[in-house]
Amino acid sequence: MEALSIRIINIHCYFYEENDGDEVFLVINKKKVWPVDEKWYRMKAESLEVDHVIDGFKVNEKVDLEVWDYDYLSPNDYMGKISMLIDKPGGPYTTDMQLADPKQIARYSITWEIVKP
Repeated sequence: MEALSIRIINIHCYFYEENDGDEVFLVINKKKVWPVDEKWYRMKAESLEVDHVIDGFKVNEKVDLEVWDYDYLSPNDYMGKISMLIDKPGGPYTTDMQLADPKQIARYSITWEIVKP
């Protein structure tokens, strides 16, 4: 069966949770997938070009890209997820984060596409 990849084009932060910005990292299947060379990336209200490819998905696989906030002195905070269906090459798509807690104020979206590896 043919494998497909996700290309994360950018991350957009509409509102951040912490005063000095969120320390964001992305997880799929309990594995951190971005940022690659750092523990986290500080996001404020901005759009960040990422251009990062994640390989190894099956056709018609449902993927939840989790958005986490890194914490130094307490457990990391799960902010929400972005659900994607990896069906065929296409895009770009923009998907809003589904909140982990409806009381939180952080709002993120991801622009992504499905590509052949």
